[in-house]
Amino acid sequence: MPAPARTTVLVAPAGADARRTAHALLLDAAGARLAVPRARLRIDHEPDGRPVLTGAGAGLHVSVSHGRGAVAVALSGLGPVGVDVEAVRALPAAALARRWFDPAEAAWIERQPEEDRAAAYFRLWVQKEAVGKALGTGLRGGGMRRAVLLPPLGCAPRLVPLPAERGLAVCLPGGPAPAPVPVLSPVSGPASDRSSGPAPDPFSGPFSGPFSGRSSGPFSDPEFGPEFGPAELCLAVAVRSPYAAGAPVVVRYCAAPSPATAAPS
Repeated sequence: MPAPARTTVLVAPAGADARRTAHALLLDAAGARLAVPRARLRIDHEPDGRPVLTGAGAGLHVSVSHGRGAVAVALSGLGPVGVDVEAVRALPAAALARRWFDPAEAAWIERQPEEDRAAAYFRLWVQKEAVGKALGTGLRGGGMRRAVLLPPLGCAPRLVPLPAERGLAVCLPGGPAPAPVPVLSPVSGPASDRSSGPAPDPFSGPFSGPFSGRSSGPFSDPEFGPEFGPAELCLAVAVRSPYAAGAPVVVRYCAAPSPATAAPS
């Protein structure tokens, strides 16, 4: 499958400035995927606040999420994309779901063991956030009641159609996450130094090399900070495109970009 059909998600510790970290991670990832120098990429924002790449990155759809100590960025050539990451934490999951979620979702959460309900709540929440970002509406207009898919969604990291929303597909990655690894360095040098034709997708292929890893699960790496401990991150990505269903999603866990390369807020 050609690189534009892939949706790439990178997750990293938020550091002291989550927005700055997310922007740096997005620029590094876009530069690596497009094989262009980072200096040729810029991040602007649409009127609703959604990030958009300009310069050499124009046309690549992106999304950003900050979630209590972690950031996530998503890049897709298929269509508008949304990503959300959240740290699982204690909350009255069943009561909140009854108040805000679709009744079938609230019932599903209540069927889970008490100790698993918070994680179940966040696995639905991140889907709703990701779908709202892909649609460009956020959670406005009944987004909290918008029905999403009940986990598990299968082991393969692929986009699954969302029956309630035509042309929308969701991926809820699962499995244990490895220790974070350094983010792939962007290409440097003038554009004339690059070979012609489409660049290979550095995030495709088997999980090997510096981006080895599987998708969300318990994090225990100290770089994520003492507020996490052996916490769990819930992650979801949504893409709005008639070609999204069944398309692969590649997830990588990275070390935070260094302050020297972080983008200004």
